[in-house]
Amino acid sequence: MKSLLLLIALVLSSGRTARAQTALLSEDFETGTLGGFTAVNGQQPPAWYVGPAPGNGPRWAGTTAAFVSTSAGTYGPLAGLSGVVHLYQDVTFPAQPADFVLRFDFRSQGALDVLLVPTSYQPTAGVRPAGPTVMQLSANLQSGGAYTSTWLRLPGALAGTTQRLIFTWASASAVPAALPAVLDNVLLTAGAPAALAGTYTLDRRQPRGPRNFQSLTDAVYQLNTAGTSAPVTVNIAAGQRFTELVPQLWGTNTDPVVFQKQGAGANPELQSGNIDLVGAHHLTFDGLDIVPGPEAVGREAGYAISGAFDQGSHDIRIRNARITMRQDQPHTKGIYQRNLLLASSGPADSALVNRRIRYENLQIQQSRHGIWVTAGVGNVPDFDVEVARVTIGDGTSGSIGYPAAGAGYEAYGMYFMRVNGLNVHDNLVQNVVSRTNAAVGIYAYDLMGPRPAVFANNRVRDIEFRHPADPAMFASLPALVRGLWLLQAPAFRALAAGHPLRVYNNEISELRHGLDPGAAQPTTRDGQTHGVLADLGGMAGSALLFAHNTVAVAAPAWAGFSSTALWVSTKNQQYGTAEVVNNLLLNLTPAISPVTATTVQAVVDVGIPATQATPPLTRVRMDHNDLVLATAGTQRRLGTYYAGPAAGTQAYAALAAWQTGTGFDQNSRSLDPQFGTGPRLRPTAAALDNAGTPLAAVTTDLEGTTRGAVPDVGAYEFGAGITAATTPRPALAQPWPVPFADELTVATPGTALGAGQLELLDALGRVVRRQAVPRYSEAVRLTGLHSLPPGAYWLRLSGPAGPQYTRQLVH
Repeated sequence: MKSLLLLIALVLSSGRTARAQTALLSEDFETGTLGGFTAVNGQQPPAWYVGPAPGNGPRWAGTTAAFVSTSAGTYGPLAGLSGVVHLYQDVTFPAQPADFVLRFDFRSQGALDVLLVPTSYQPTAGVRPAGPTVMQLSANLQSGGAYTSTWLRLPGALAGTTQRLIFTWASASAVPAALPAVLDNVLLTAGAPAALAGTYTLDRRQPRGPRNFQSLTDAVYQLNTAGTSAPVTVNIAAGQRFTELVPQLWGTNTDPVVFQKQGAGANPELQSGNIDLVGAHHLTFDGLDIVPGPEAVGREAGYAISGAFDQGSHDIRIRNARITMRQDQPHTKGIYQRNLLLASSGPADSALVNRRIRYENLQIQQSRHGIWVTAGVGNVPDFDVEVARVTIGDGTSGSIGYPAAGAGYEAYGMYFMRVNGLNVHDNLVQNVVSRTNAAVGIYAYDLMGPRPAVFANNRVRDIEFRHPADPAMFASLPALVRGLWLLQAPAFRALAAGHPLRVYNNEISELRHGLDPGAAQPTTRDGQTHGVLADLGGMAGSALLFAHNTVAVAAPAWAGFSSTALWVSTKNQQYGTAEVVNNLLLNLTPAISPVTATTVQAVVDVGIPATQATPPLTRVRMDHNDLVLATAGTQRRLGTYYAGPAAGTQAYAALAAWQTGTGFDQNSRSLDPQFGTGPRLRPTAAALDNAGTPLAAVTTDLEGTTRGAVPDVGAYEFGAGITAATTPRPALAQPWPVPFADELTVATPGTALGAGQLELLDALGRVVRRQAVPRYSEAVRLTGLHSLPPGAYWLRLSGPAGPQYTRQLVH
């Protein structure tokens, strides 16, 4: 229960001189009365009451609040009643320190005013205070009906005076559905708060105190106003839910600050609000989930990171969290990183760009988009952004994007615009549905150097363009499905010579066009499916490495719909080198009838500038690939290239003709990989064993298996001696975090082994945790591990045939 305090002193020790903050007024209404406040109500309702009906304010734990209603037991719209009612209390302001702040939680859809008047002023029911002696602190406060917290800085001229603080709420019969005012957790302080230092808790079950916050709002406010004098850790109690609209967190800290889950059980949750970092730095959020609330309009982003007027956000880490958004409102994003500052420079670590940002081990679901990063304008990119071990989509078709009939925009699992040094690796992007323009797994626009952009060890699957039942809906827009869509920056946006782009160990599959219930096959749309589209930009020093990827595409059997597994292109006269080696590229489109002029199916499409009009294409190396065109026929091409206006498009239906005509793929093959069963595209054909060529840049496969001295093609290294009849060995499990604390998530890629089990063993070989692994499961989470003794442990993944994988871990 919250305590009523008439005077408190908050003195927080730090490495510098301590500063005291005094509470001049503190009221939480937990006594069931108005405390020191006086109500001024009319003869008829509405009136001020105290009780639990409207719910408690978010900043402090409790059950009651002051509120306007027609009775003490109910809270809701006033059904046309109008009135003006007041709450007031007299406050004496000390002569020193002359630094006054008023904070409170409120709900209101009417007009909530906050005023200061002389103590001789008596408010009157039915009349809003006005006149030369009335000081308006805030007028017409609105919260949309949900609780929010606010703070007002009061003039220093109040020092040494006594004033009457008034909260006035006014309604009008013209707004019958308006929710009246609720007021809670009122705190008026004198003096600046002390800087934070050391370890704190965030726990609503514990009393408020110098080392315990009861809300994220209070913790953020303290950081914003007081900063830090030493590193800070805020331990958030596991299993708790914080329903609040958290204010923006600014970059006032001078030391690293970590918000992290503490204790066994589920991650703590922030409901209705979000974490919004503006010009912030050296912040970590570890294990704080985001969930939607019941309000009509939710937040656009779960975690938002942006630049302030004078600095970008930097050294930010968001990790080990589940972010659930709302798909009933447009443009929601699990992660939204943005920076629209107009800087004159910023090729590397400029103060005005967002930089050194890490997103790790996240699950994003029920959102229009997964991760959205957009930086600056022109040639000012964000710098050094990493996305690792993130799962986009919850395994349900359409859990990202626009699955509902009648709604539609383009949808992206991950979207990046203008980043210098982007590293996207070990992620799963799935379940994306769009109804207009494009459905894309991972999109990157204006990739800039000199730091490389890396897309490695990602799986992209179940990306769908869903055609609506109404053929007129978005009829003029294209219908694109793309797994990876990567565009290097053109020359006029160059920051430095060279835009290295490295794409390796990715698996892309299940890209498709679908129909809404009742929809007919479209006949007027230019539908396209591309596994990977890579644009080389316009820098002669740019370089693309596309290696050890497995890409399988298939257009629907509809006239006018085309597909390509890999499309490498540029619109510029100059471009860098492209190396396409050790890939497994397939076009599995079935027979289509009729075949129109725009119906083209290809495995590889190379678009080149006019300066490279005749083969050999000296800046493009393609070799040691497996190129598979499942169905031959009209406008079915193993490879095409565009040699400029003079030479036009050259097309080759089979590997031998492609090799002769272009000089490409002299050591490549065109063999059915004979994929094993299960969701992963793991080849079993013996003829593909050791079909690659060694690459110093790629030493492991998608699952972390070391590549052989002569590696296999595609995303998976499947070992020597395998035959077409051999069952592929199981995928290596990927545990994180390592070392582990309370939770351990283990990626358990689907295999043909059937159901299995995951065991955690101590150093003596004793099983301390065991959990079933369903057939084709993608991940298993072990929880409640904090009670295990620290030390070495073994992880063992077993199938019906026995142990298949073991790994030593540290707790």
